[in-house]
Amino acid sequence: MRAWGGNWQESIENSIAETFTEETGIEVRYDNTNFQVIQNQVMEAIDQDREPPVNVVWTQSLMGFSAFQQGYTQNLNPDLIPAYENMIGPQIPDEHIPDNDHIPYVAMYGYTYPINYNSDQLEQNDQELPESWSDWWDSQYENSIGLYENATGLFRPLAHVADVDLRPDMEQDEMEPMWEMLEELSPNVGLVGSDPPLTTGLTDGEISLTHFLPNNIANQKEEGEPVDWYLPPEGSTYQTDGFYVPGGQNESEAYWSQVFMNYAMRDDVQQEWFRQLQSPMLNQNTSVPEEISWMADDSAFPTTQEQIDDLWHIDPMTYARHRQYMVSRFNEIIGT
Repeated sequence: MRAWGGNWQESIENSIAETFTEETGIEVRYDNTNFQVIQNQVMEAIDQDREPPVNVVWTQSLMGFSAFQQGYTQNLNPDLIPAYENMIGPQIPDEHIPDNDHIPYVAMYGYTYPINYNSDQLEQNDQELPESWSDWWDSQYENSIGLYENATGLFRPLAHVADVDLRPDMEQDEMEPMWEMLEELSPNVGLVGSDPPLTTGLTDGEISLTHFLPNNIANQKEEGEPVDWYLPPEGSTYQTDGFYVPGGQNESEAYWSQVFMNYAMRDDVQQEWFRQLQSPMLNQNTSVPEEISWMADDSAFPTTQEQIDDLWHIDPMTYARHRQYMVSRFNEIIGT
């Protein structure tokens, strides 16, 4: 399967893969290719009538929807994934699925993109804690903000501040206010990267603020580091990660890939994965593990459908149609 490395891969190995192998005799091997690169490799292989490079793609659910829209996902058999009935959250919107029995991917867990900060660094730089997303444009934060590469999670708050309605049928020029706002924000962006450099940059004080997953600094906060997070009152982006099975596989591999997906959705497995990954799972029968009981009262870690619905979401069709353009504009402006 395609997987993120480090703690992410360890969490799936310890909570899912080891016991799956014990029960089935099937070894789970990992491919840590970038999630966007593997998407292209899957599409290229299927277009050339070759078997895809992996049997299961673990990726952002929005990427799973994009693969489905382009015809590269295996239609999952409901009989092979009965645990899907227990999954909540923003699964596949009905309006985008021509057949309600068509299940192209499964969202496994969700996460938010709050404002994360280093209180010591803010004090040292004589900076105030921003009260809303619009405060990020204040000149006091020059060279002090860290963003994910390719603008992951950023489009909704950027659209909010620019007063842009992101929707599938919009023209590209309607997004121009977003790019103008991003141009204005660029002097305040001091670091762009993936989770590890952003985490190190925030905890070491290279930057004061980040827009990334709070899971990255949960352990550091617990150990007494001056880092924390909060959801601004106007809203924060909520997204999910999930699995899809690429098309182009033989019948046996497609079958066992779906069995593996169902295993990952089982109540007991999701509960253990919750404990390992420290991200709220989307199986409605899971609960916050005792070791991280603080999470139950933190709105940055939603565990109910109601909490999830209160957050910002990106319409997957909008993402599928405009992602390449939006990422390109972000990289052009920020210079990554």
